[in-house]
Amino acid sequence: MVIDALLGSKGKVALLTALFDGRQRRIHIRELARNAGLSAPSLMREAKALVKIGLLRAEKDGNRVDYCANVDSPLYPALTELVQKTTGPEAALREAFADSDNDVVFIYGSRAKGCERADSDCDVFVVGREGLRKIAARVGEVANRIGLEVNPYVVTPEEFKRRVASGDHFLGDVMSSPKIFLKGSEDELGGLA
Repeated sequence: MVIDALLGSKGKVALLTALFDGRQRRIHIRELARNAGLSAPSLMREAKALVKIGLLRAEKDGNRVDYCANVDSPLYPALTELVQKTTGPEAALREAFADSDNDVVFIYGSRAKGCERADSDCDVFVVGREGLRKIAARVGEVANRIGLEVNPYVVTPEEFKRRVASGDHFLGDVMSSPKIFLKGSEDELGGLA
């Protein structure tokens, strides 16, 4: 993966991937070590180094120490974007739709707006001829792998054009909101309308 080559440390990759995915959660080193298949002592050293330079925060909970991303760090937005583009839901969903015949696919809602929480889902809008069953299978595989609820909204190009032309409120909101394109572009979406 790109992030592995950039950082060169499996521990740093595991920490950044877990904590800079935009969900703003806390994690205990032993839990991350189990999930990542790495040793807890080496992850602890990496976490302490990242705390020292201000990328992570250590938060005590009784005898336990949890780590979280330092959202006040000037690097937080850039690292979150890097993680999402290389290992997060965005990368996994882009890969899932790479071989599809759909015209345009994008993430919308809180994740695209950058205001998602730890319990937020991921809303995916699909304009194409692939049916809901196939789309659900694509996003279901990703959801199971990354542990995130993914909700697809699927319309055919004809239905999309008709609903935009009729002033459909929901589609108007989606069209005017931020998007993360997985397939196609803003221009292609506009062309379909």
